[in-house]
Parts: sequence; structure tokens; C-alpha cells
Amino acid sequence: MSFDLYLMCCNIMIYGFKSNVNQGLLRKRDVIGLLKNEEIISNKIFNIFINEELDLLY
Repeated sequence: MSFDLYLMCCNIMIYGFKSNVNQGLLRKRDVIGLLKNEEIISNKIFNIFINEELDLLY
């Protein structure tokens, strides 16, 4: 996975989150849950990216 693809995935998640907030579709509890889920997903994507980049070094 390229770093550009990683950034694109992060931007898609952020855009979706912002549009839901702007439409007033989320309660505070939902916002906190979504932020936690997005952090977990972002970390997983980042770990995949880092592992693939490290594999290229060997």
C-alpha cells in the first residue's frame, strides 16, 4: 500500500465523519464511538502500510 493510498483512506473517513456531523445526524455518544472506531481503522491501515514498506527494505 502506498502512502498516498493511506492518506486517501484517512481523508475518506474524515470526510464521511464531517458530513455526518454537519448534517446533525450524530449524537455526542455516537461521535465519541465513531472517533474511536476511526482511530482503530487508521491505526490498522497505518500498520499495514508500515509493514509493507519494511518488507521492501529486506
